[in-house]
Amino acid sequence: MAKVKICPHCHTENPTSAAECSECGCDIMDVKSTVRQESVTGDTESHRIPEAENEKFQASEAQADGNEVPEAPASSAAAIGNTSSDNGSAASDDGMEYVKICPKCGHRNRGVARICVHCKEAIKTVKPEFLPKEALTNTVSDGRTQNREAGAQLNTPRHVARLKDAEDRTILEITDDTPTLVIGREHTLSGYLRNCHYTSRRHAEITVVGSRIAIRDLDSSNGTMVNDGRIEAGRQRLLESGDRVSLGGCWNTDGAGSFTVEYDR
Repeated sequence: MAKVKICPHCHTENPTSAAECSECGCDIMDVKSTVRQESVTGDTESHRIPEAENEKFQASEAQADGNEVPEAPASSAAAIGNTSSDNGSAASDDGMEYVKICPKCGHRNRGVARICVHCKEAIKTVKPEFLPKEALTNTVSDGRTQNREAGAQLNTPRHVARLKDAEDRTILEITDDTPTLVIGREHTLSGYLRNCHYTSRRHAEITVVGSRIAIRDLDSSNGTMVNDGRIEAGRQRLLESGDRVSLGGCWNTDGAGSFTVEYDR
């Protein structure tokens, strides 16, 4: 009988040499190997961990990373530790889920993940948060129908724009499957903005508007500038290809996060 490592969070079986869970990115370096049990019929029995233990595990993981579990709405508090069968994030009946947003690719990971399961970026220090749960069965604005429960094949996300740094290197690809992104030193692009002390932890919001994107300053300390003109806080500004955006100062100011916008031609 083969030995495996059972992820204490999502219960996925992993090779004994694995350091992170292949399903949820959780650290399983210290998880002890166990022998896979075979049932009478020969089927492999899954190793389930009681929800109470699972909840304690997530809390201990958050503390080990130096992150406090954020205070959730009353109806969401019991969600930490409950596994969503569709997107792998802790979820609750009120439509909230406990996640970490990868600063490199924007993928939603479980709140206890240390490695992004999409791009393998280290997200140990990313602060987990409660966010509205992504719809599993609904018709979105461009007419695509999402129905994972029925097993329907989802359409490939449509590429909308890319953000580039001053050296013309792509720092973020924006697609319509993530219509709204919060950017800042503790949100999307946190890795790129980590040394930009004029940029707020929760600085601005980027929203997909048709085939373009818009930016909205979230009442940041030093404001958001487009082509060196400060935009009004709380009001969306549509961005054109080539626009230069600065978070906390003029273009390329030391300590201000800067990027340009590029659309597909």
